[in-house]
Amino acid sequence: MSIYMVTKTTSYMFFTAMAGNILALKMINDILHLQISWGGWALAAGLPGIIMLLVTPLVIYTMYPPEIKKVDNKTIAKAGLAELGPMKIREKMLLGVFVLALLGWIFSKSLGVDESTVAIVVMATMLLLGIVTWEDVVKNKGGWNTLIWYGGIIGLSSLLSKVKFFEWLAEVFKNNLAFDGHGNVAFFVIIFLSIIVRYFFASGSAYIVAMLPVFAMLANVSGAPLMLTALALLFSN
Repeated sequence: MSIYMVTKTTSYMFFTAMAGNILALKMINDILHLQISWGGWALAAGLPGIIMLLVTPLVIYTMYPPEIKKVDNKTIAKAGLAELGPMKIREKMLLGVFVLALLGWIFSKSLGVDESTVAIVVMATMLLLGIVTWEDVVKNKGGWNTLIWYGGIIGLSSLLSKVKFFEWLAEVFKNNLAFDGHGNVAFFVIIFLSIIVRYFFASGSAYIVAMLPVFAMLANVSGAPLMLTALALLFSN
C-alpha cells in the first residue's frame, strides 16, 4: 500500500510522470485558458509532493505495521548490484539521454519548444543510438494504445473548444448555480466533490475525460481561484 500511495504522489509531482497528466492539462488549457509549463508544474507540486512522500509511509506504517520490521538492505543491494554488473554503454547513453530529456522539458518554454517535441526527439535519439530497437517500439502495445486513445481524446477536447462547447456549458452552470461571490467556498466544494467522485472511477483516464471538464467549468463560473483550483484538480486526478 505504501508503494502504491508513493507512486500516486510521484505521478502528480511531474507533468510527464503519468500519461493522464497530459490529457488533464490539455483540458484545463481549453477550459480555463491557463498555461502551466513543465517547470511550473514541478515547482507547484514539489512542496506538497515532498510532504506526502515523507508522511505517507509513516501513516501506513502506523496503521498497518509490517510483519518484518528489519531487513538487511545493504546486503541485498550489494548482491543485486553485483548480479547486474557494471553499467553497460547503452545504459550510460540512456542515462545521458534521460538527463537531456529532463532539461528539455524544464526549459521547453525558454527554448520555444513544445514538450511533445522534446519527447519525439528523445525517442528518435534512442533509436539512432541503438538504446532501443524499432522492434521494441512495435512490441510496446501499451504505448501504442496510449498514443492512439489519448491522441483521439485530446483532439476531441480541442474540437469541443473550437465549437465553443465549454463556453455553452459555462453558461448553463452560471444560470443554475450561484456561490454569491464566495470563491473560496466554491474552491473547497469543488475539490471535495472531485475527490469523492474520483473513487467511483477505476480508471484515472476515465475520470479525467468524464469529470475534469465539469469541475473546471464549475471553477470558471463560481469565482473560485482558477490557478489554485486547476492545480488542485490536476494533482488529485
